This record gives sequence, C-alpha cells and structure tokens, in this order.
Amino acid sequence: MKTIIFISFFLLNTYCFSQIDSVGRWFSRAPMPTARQEIAHAILNGKIYVPGGLATGGVGTTTVEAFDPLTNSWSTVAPLPEPLHHLGLAVANGRLYVLGGYSGNSFVPNHKVWSLYPDSNIWREKTPMLISRGAHIAVTFQNKIYVIGGVIMGFTVSGRTDVYDPLLDSWEILANMPTPREHLSGALIDSLIYVAGGRSGAGNFNKLEAYSPLSNIWYSKPNMPTARGGLTAASLNGKLYVFGGETPGVFSQNEEYNPVTNSWKTMTPMKTPRHGIGAVAAGDSIFIIGGGVVEGYSVTNVNDVFTLAPLVLKLNVFVEGFFDPSSNTMIRDTVKVYLQKTFFPFEIVDSSKAYLSNNGFANFKFNKAVSDSGYYLVIKHRNSIETWSSSGYSFTPSLINYDFTTSATKAYGNNLILKGTKYCIYSGDVNQDGFIDGSDLALTDNDAFTFASGYLSTDVTGDNIIDASDLSVIDNNAFNNVIKITP
Repeated sequence: MKTIIFISFFLLNTYCFSQIDSVGRWFSRAPMPTARQEIAHAILNGKIYVPGGLATGGVGTTTVEAFDPLTNSWSTVAPLPEPLHHLGLAVANGRLYVLGGYSGNSFVPNHKVWSLYPDSNIWREKTPMLISRGAHIAVTFQNKIYVIGGVIMGFTVSGRTDVYDPLLDSWEILANMPTPREHLSGALIDSLIYVAGGRSGAGNFNKLEAYSPLSNIWYSKPNMPTARGGLTAASLNGKLYVFGGETPGVFSQNEEYNPVTNSWKTMTPMKTPRHGIGAVAAGDSIFIIGGGVVEGYSVTNVNDVFTLAPLVLKLNVFVEGFFDPSSNTMIRDTVKVYLQKTFFPFEIVDSSKAYLSNNGFANFKFNKAVSDSGYYLVIKHRNSIETWSSSGYSFTPSLINYDFTTSATKAYGNNLILKGTKYCIYSGDVNQDGFIDGSDLALTDNDAFTFASGYLSTDVTGDNIIDASDLSVIDNNAFNNVIKITP
C-alpha cells in the first residue's frame, strides 16, 4: 500500500512540474554578420532568411543572410537585385518572396516582387503589386501571400489588403483593414491573420484585428496592452507574441494574445529592446534578429531567442545504497536538483524533481533559470548526502548534460564513492542534516527493531525493508566521516 501511495505522489508531482505557467525566457545565438534594422524574417528549408534593411547610417542594402538554428551559423545568400528596406517577406510553395518596401536610401514605396529560387540561389522578378507600399506586412495562408497595410504612394497610411497567388503569379484586392496603419505586425494562427499595433501620423496603435482569408472579413479583437509601432509578431503553439517597438524610445514589451481565452498576458521582456525588427518561429522558439536599439537610425546584429520550452538537465547519477555494481543498475527513485548561483550566498534559482531510471538517467526541467548564467547542480535524495557539481555550468543554449558516475572529480570536493566501476552519491544521511553519523544510525536502528517497511527515509538500500543492510551502509559512511561538501 505504501508503494502505491508513493507512485501516485510521484505522478502528481510530475504533472505539477509540467503545468508551470511559464512567461518564457530568452537566450542568445550567433549574431548576424551584418547589423541592420527595418528587416523582416522568414524560414525556408530550416533556415531563417533576413534580406535587405537599413545598414549603418540609414543606408539601404541588398545584403541577404541566412541563419541555421541547428548549427548556430550564418551563410551569405545572393543579394537582392536592388536595395530595399521596410519590405514585406513571406514563403510560399518552397520559395522566398520579397514584396515591395522602400527603395534605396529613400522612403519611396516600391511595387516590385522578387522571388528567391533556393536551389539555384537566384532572384527572379514576378508580377508587381497592384500598388507600391512600404512598412507593411506579408503573411502566408494556404500558399497565398496576404499583403496588409503600410505606406502607399503619396505617403498615405493605408489599410489596403491584397493577396498574391504565386502559382498564377496574379493579384487580387480584398477587404480593407478597418484601422489603416504602417510599421505594424502580424502572424497567422489557424485560419486567421492577426494584425497588432502599428502607427500613423496620429501616433501608435494598440489595435488587434483579425482577418479571415476564407470569408474576406475583418474582426475586432481586444486591444493590446501596450500601444506601439515598429514592432514585430510571430505565432507559437496557437498564440500570438508581439515584441518591441518604438516611439517614444524603444520598447522591451513582450505580450501574448491567446485566441482561446481572447485575452492578453505580459511575458518576459525582451533581452535586448529593439524596433525595426522581424520575428519568426522555428521549432519551439521565436527568433528576433537585428533591429535598432535606440529610437530612429541605429543598428544591431543581436540574435535573441524567446522560448516557452524549459531548460533541460540530462543527468546521470547513482545512489550508493540503491546501486548494484554487478549489473551497473539501481533501484529507481526520485531525486531533486537545485540550480544555485556560483557566488556567495549561492542562492537557489530553480529546482526540479525527476524519477531516475534503472541506469541512473533522468531529465530535469527548469522554467526560472536562464541560459546565460552558470549554476551549481545540487543533488538531493531522501537519504543521501547533498552533493554539488564540481563547478558552475551553463545551459547551451537550453541543455546541460552532466554525468556524476564517471569520476570523483564530477562532485565538489570529490564527494562520491566508487562502487565497482561507477561513482555514486553517498547514502545514509537519513535526517538530511548534512552528516552521516550516529543520529542516522539511531533512526534506522529503531525502524529495524520494529520491522518497519515501505517507502521510508531509513530504507537506505531501496528494498522497502529496514534491516541490517541499511545499518551497514550508514555505519561504513559514518566511520569515514562522510559529510556534505559545499563551496
């Protein structure tokens, strides 16, 4: 019966840890080779393309660079046929499309459409847009590209919505967006294109509107908490995330819209506040590259990533009393890992529980820690000595692999015991006071005398029976003065 209670508790604990209401975290990847702002992002064949933009000094550029999230590396792509910034960017039918934008160093809207053929690395001109525009957005739905808002000829802020069919190389005019705006953001969720923020001569907007390509109808949604233009947006896991912006200053805001609850939520602010940026989802993360770090003309090559996915520690550890050196396996049990700062007073930043496999492996997930900091890995088990990693370790970018079983030096102060060919954390600290001594022996001896059994801290060998075998482990470690060793 006691074993059943333990399993139920473990399952409940695992569920609770998996349901943490995360506000996300940020980490950095390889910076973009060429610092630019007023750039859009799109993902094609696993690579994130960043074409054109304004380079240092507000100069329009033809530069096109692509980032590979898997290798954390950049490559150069065929340059744009002409310098463009504030352009629309989308992927459809396996090709990249650049739609309009401002030409050269000017703020004169352009109507040209260019398509990158990735196999040949060549840009080809397509049927131009029906009107010239810049500072607009382009969003793909069912392999058609919807171009919304922006500034049109005569420097008019527009709510115009057009659709481009790459297969037919043709355009169609659709229902106007209710709120004309430029420097806006948008992303697709299911069958709706959500458009957030933006600005006009009257200032920034906090408007959220959604367009249905299936019905050609616009819908009003709850206003975004923070009015801003020069922002960007992307969708991830069925939710809309809106980042950054400018005027006044530069915004760090990161806000989430949930279509199911029809509500907004404040998320972890941007690591590097920026405007003139793009955003694209890749895997379980959103990449935001380049942009301006101060209002107006400025450029950066920062490549920051927002994710809701937890940091993961892949740990291998054996518990001395539970370990069988003849098979290099152990009786399974729960272990808790604390992430603690690497400087005094070594504050606890995060913690996670997991159930070790027979081979001593488990994945521990953390939602509060960050990728760019180092942490001691502190292992706690119900009747073992608290054991610290040899030094601080950082998640790269979201993962740490750590194996305590290969060497005594993997623990701070070499605080491990060798059993057969594997190193284990010491068993016997029954009362968890950091010492294995007579007090642990007394507790275990009392339970052995009363023939206690089940999931108890005095069960040092993990067989659910408290007897002489448990006392033997404790006695040996008490004789050797085993204690907790910390920095």
